[in-house]
Amino acid sequence: MLRADPDPLKRKPYGFFLTICLLALMGSFLAQYVLQLQPCNLCIIQRMPYALAIAFSLWGMISQRNSLIYQLLVACFVIGLVLSLYHLAVQYGLIKDRCRAASITKDIQVFEDLLLRKKGCGEISWVMFGLPIPLLNALLFSFLAQVHFL
Repeated sequence: MLRADPDPLKRKPYGFFLTICLLALMGSFLAQYVLQLQPCNLCIIQRMPYALAIAFSLWGMISQRNSLIYQLLVACFVIGLVLSLYHLAVQYGLIKDRCRAASITKDIQVFEDLLLRKKGCGEISWVMFGLPIPLLNALLFSFLAQVHFL
């Protein structure tokens, strides 16, 4: 008699998560270093959940602690979703853009250089398929967090 696997978390698609997160990070690095699109601070911070998810996916592929690792992966995706939605709210003016705030400095030239060099997080500068990248990130993080229901 065939029995279902008692722990369905053992079948979670860690390879799928790994592939999607690697593609997302490679796309952002390609845009930054090859296409010369300069990311804002929030764009860079949104890469962190992808990097953590890559590490957790690799760990999940070799470990027996699948339920803990899967919970950590879902937490990464939820944190990424929150960061993406926050960034989107900044871009649409719902939340004040704090990315342009520079650290306290006594040299006015350093302060001016910081303001001129960094893009504000409220500017919509990266667009794909007519949608801002934070919105695409939010959609991707939402999808990844829901994969276990599929």
